[in-house]
Amino acid sequence: MKILITGVRGFVGNNLYLKLKKKNEIIGIGRKNRNYKNKYKNIIEKEITHKNLVNLNFKPNVIIHCAGSGSVNKSIQNPKIDYEKNVNTTKDLIKFISELTKKPKVIMFSTAAVYGNSCEKNKKKLKPISPYGRNKLKSENILLKKSKKFKFELIILRFYSIYGVGLKKQLIWDACEKINNKINDFYGSGNEMRSWINIKDVNRLIHFLIKKRSISNQTLDISGNDVVKNKFLVKKLFKLLNINKVPYFNKKNKKGDPIDQIFNNSILKNLGWKPKINLSNGLKEYVQWYKKNLKKQK
Repeated sequence: MKILITGVRGFVGNNLYLKLKKKNEIIGIGRKNRNYKNKYKNIIEKEITHKNLVNLNFKPNVIIHCAGSGSVNKSIQNPKIDYEKNVNTTKDLIKFISELTKKPKVIMFSTAAVYGNSCEKNKKKLKPISPYGRNKLKSENILLKKSKKFKFELIILRFYSIYGVGLKKQLIWDACEKINNKINDFYGSGNEMRSWINIKDVNRLIHFLIKKRSISNQTLDISGNDVVKNKFLVKKLFKLLNINKVPYFNKKNKKGDPIDQIFNNSILKNLGWKPKINLSNGLKEYVQWYKKNLKKQK
């Protein structure tokens, strides 16, 4: 299988490359990232533009489109850059696909942020409340429209909170950093609901979708099996880091962050896939890695 990964220098793209390179012919493209050293000749550290995609001289069977920003906060700080990273890279990718004789299957990494605060289990509406969510939704819509015009298979995956060893951003990382630095001040009420999926399950899912060729033209919610309140998650991290304190939540809401994110994996389950890693085990593994990472920095 010939696979192209966009955004390969991000957390998800990097993990997928390492997982899939063992049994596939694979090229990854994405801007340089200081968190990952490039040891592989098939990782091209360049901007995702039409020209750079053409210059790869590679005709993939599958494109895994991970490119784009992964931060609500940064999208609010600079919505123009967020638009460029999400929407413009998608437009350049489509132009590249339009010129291929044999069209690939495209798997797009989107986000539950497209739902905004309407992310209840059975009442989802597309009402993003951040530039990040809006730009992901624009990218989805562009791909949907062009997949019909250029006749390529498309799977859109709306991921909830992805976490796992190596991730240095978002709630779990931020909480570990605060706890390590003796800061007990967390945003929100603590009652916000979040759904989590481990990067290992993400890798398993993509392998499943590539292998099961009958699955196409789907938009799927993707999460783990657990929905927890932020206060319970942070309490768990306190315990795993051997800190005997009760987390304090300051009742201040971060702009662009939804109140609740409740998943519905029913379609995916009917297709024959479900996540394996429960949150408790995933957090234990993450904290073990975090502690080792601290020792390396000293």
